[in-house]
Amino acid sequence: ALSLIISPFCAQNSPYKSIPERETAYPSLVFELNDELKLELLTAPVEGNPNRASEISFVLPLPNGSSVTLSAEYAPIIAPGLAAKYPEIRSYLVKGEGCSGRIGYTYKGFHGILFTDKGTVYYDALNASSNEYHCYYRNDYMNHFRGQKTIDAWWMKTTNRWRLWTFQRYNVEVEVASN
Repeated sequence: ALSLIISPFCAQNSPYKSIPERETAYPSLVFELNDELKLELLTAPVEGNPNRASEISFVLPLPNGSSVTLSAEYAPIIAPGLAAKYPEIRSYLVKGEGCSGRIGYTYKGFHGILFTDKGTVYYDALNASSNEYHCYYRNDYMNHFRGQKTIDAWWMKTTNRWRLWTFQRYNVEVEVASN
């Protein structure tokens, strides 16, 4: 079993609980996240503020079962007017030993991307209403879909109505030999 603890502020009550029985189509670590991290991030200093309070640190799980300690700064990526209108959308710059990235919260829950020495890690909701998330390496995700047929779609406005356009794409690896 994977035991994950998040910084001293909640060492007795970890906001993470791994869910090993929950599987995904490609290698990932599934976990449940309670609201303690979200509340702690509300106290993060603003990016670039010279008078900022002490930074916060916390632990996130990694897909291989280990974890990484990160520090965070509040770094909004939307215009101030939109941020005031949608206060539930928050974005943070994170840094740790051998990694950096962004995490955030929206009305769909927690999400993030970390650039680590072992590859890019994504954090996505499996079921945000029940706080189930998973983290996975980009390469594992891409390898799962390599060679599979996918369908892309987009909406286009044509003569006062919206139309759904789709096309099929094959992900194919090609090897070129030179003579």
